[in-house]
Amino acid sequence: MLDETNPHDQLPTVEEVTGRSSRDERNYASRRKSWCKGIRLVLCVSLFALVGIAIAVIVALNLNSQPPQSMGVLEVKDVMALIDNTSASLALEDKNSPQYQAAEWVANLDEASLGLPRSEKDKFALLQRYYVAVFAIALDFSRWRYDFSFFSPGSVCSWNWRVRIGESRTYLGVLCNQRGEVDAILLPENRLAGEFPDEISNLSNLRLLWLSGNRINGTLPTNMQSLTNMTGINVGGNKLSGSIPAWLSKLTKLEHLHMQGNKLENSIPSELGDLSTLTYLDLKQNDLSGKLPVELGSLSNLVRLDLGYNDLSGDFPSWFDNSMTKLGMLRLSNNKLKGSLPDTLGSMTSLRALFLDDNQFTGDVGPINQLTTLRSLFIEDNFFEGDIESLMENAKDLQILDASDNLLHGSIPENLFSGKELLVLDLHANFLDGSLPRSIPAGLPLEFLSLHENDLEGEIPWEAMSNWTSLQHLDLSSNAFTGPMVTSNITQMNQLIYLFLANNTGFDEGSIPDELNALTNLKELSLKSTRRTGVIPSWIGDLRRLLLLDIDSNNLTGSIPEQIGKLFFLQFLLLNRNNLDGDLPADILSRLPFLTMLLLDQNNITGSASELCAGDKIATNLQEFVADCGNGFTCPCCTLCCEDDNCNDGDFLSPYEPIWEDAYIRNYWNFTDDESSKVFQPFFFYGL
Repeated sequence: MLDETNPHDQLPTVEEVTGRSSRDERNYASRRKSWCKGIRLVLCVSLFALVGIAIAVIVALNLNSQPPQSMGVLEVKDVMALIDNTSASLALEDKNSPQYQAAEWVANLDEASLGLPRSEKDKFALLQRYYVAVFAIALDFSRWRYDFSFFSPGSVCSWNWRVRIGESRTYLGVLCNQRGEVDAILLPENRLAGEFPDEISNLSNLRLLWLSGNRINGTLPTNMQSLTNMTGINVGGNKLSGSIPAWLSKLTKLEHLHMQGNKLENSIPSELGDLSTLTYLDLKQNDLSGKLPVELGSLSNLVRLDLGYNDLSGDFPSWFDNSMTKLGMLRLSNNKLKGSLPDTLGSMTSLRALFLDDNQFTGDVGPINQLTTLRSLFIEDNFFEGDIESLMENAKDLQILDASDNLLHGSIPENLFSGKELLVLDLHANFLDGSLPRSIPAGLPLEFLSLHENDLEGEIPWEAMSNWTSLQHLDLSSNAFTGPMVTSNITQMNQLIYLFLANNTGFDEGSIPDELNALTNLKELSLKSTRRTGVIPSWIGDLRRLLLLDIDSNNLTGSIPEQIGKLFFLQFLLLNRNNLDGDLPADILSRLPFLTMLLLDQNNITGSASELCAGDKIATNLQEFVADCGNGFTCPCCTLCCEDDNCNDGDFLSPYEPIWEDAYIRNYWNFTDDESSKVFQPFFFYGL
């Protein structure tokens, strides 16, 4: 049905157009003219309506998302007048200062084009914009890794990005509360540098300041004590110096305080004990000294306390007791703390990780035995005494135990391996004796076992140990083991990456066992002083991932096999103190571009190392090359040419341990326990 009011429904049909007369044509022209006037009127009205709506939407959006507009023209002097006493007047007079540059930006360069504020709300927004601009300019904004939309035309509250951190997404940059007030500044690892400006204290609603991993120096401004809404400060991993400010105690809502990895010195202020809401306190890796203030014992809400890697002294505090019921992690590593452990330590029933390593603690480890919730225990490099069995009596859920370099004694108990969670066990350099347990349950996820430098004896129970199918690091060197060095059971331990059996002179004499050929993941193999005889097997070239091969001080004979040339990644080759003979296969060894140490002395090797010395990569990387010069052997690039059997009498202990600070991963090699000796850095091979 036609709609008589709709011009579109009055158009002629196709038939009418093709069959009309001249009169019809004139009539139609008249009707068409009338229709066009009508349609134009409707279109014009519609167009004006749409324009009006669009303008209204744009205005509304600007009012919500842009900084407030005003009628007056803003100049630098106006910004300065508004700032009044909120910035140092001398700084504003200096055109190179962050304060002046921020004022100039707000007045002349800001694309938001703010005018003179006409209300307190406008003034607040302008000043907040200025304060954040001063903060960014003072901390070297032009060199930031990411700009996070700073200095963009939008509101300060839009100066942020949504980023992915691990499996989650979060916002970094400036965050605001619902009232448009700056609530958080989150700029970790973003190359911020310079000193904090005083203007940060004018962001009076700031709760979170997260600036870890930057290059900020100086100190925290004293006037930050007015930021009483602060709940979290993380300035770890910067270059802050001076003392920890005592005024931090005025931030009574503070829950997180992270100042680790700076250059802070002097003592820990006792005033920190007033921060009753504090849950995380991290002051590690500074130059803090003095005794631990007893006031820290009042921090009953602490979950994590990290004071490691400082210069703190005194006895272990007795205030670590059952009043700190929430403390789950305590680190006092690498200080100068001494004395015995108080019995009160055993009442801290929430502790899951305890780090007391690298101090001067003495006495019995009995109080630790009461900590049944422990998952990680690090007490290495102290002077603890006692029976190893008492340490492990109640440790059912331990994942990591490092008690190395102490004075512990006794035999390793079978219940040591009864837990289902143990991943790392390091007991090296103690006075343990007896034999290893012969009953080891299957299913233990053990990955790291180090027992070197003890007095362990008897045969190694390879059949039982073969249950450790996840084991990657095994160090049994420098003990008194007897019997076969390995048995066929070792082939089941094919996840091994590090195998150290050196300095066990009670092993049965024999060749390098063929069973080791199955351990194709090996990166380091040390069989020094294990009574090996015969030739170096040709299958050694199948261990393609080897970085270190140490078969020093045995009775091996024959020549160096050419298959060693297949060990492309080899860095350390210790063949000295054997009875090897034949010409040096210099052309073969020159295929090893990463070779760093080559020990050939006290053998009967002949020929010349000239071809080896001529290789560009070898000449660059080979730092230690020792051989018997003379007697038919020439070596133009040897670092030491021996002419008698005593010229290279160093022990060159290859298994100097990876330690927990390096996540038990080999990050360097040091072949003696002399801290002043040469340290060799590894090459990093992707996919090795």
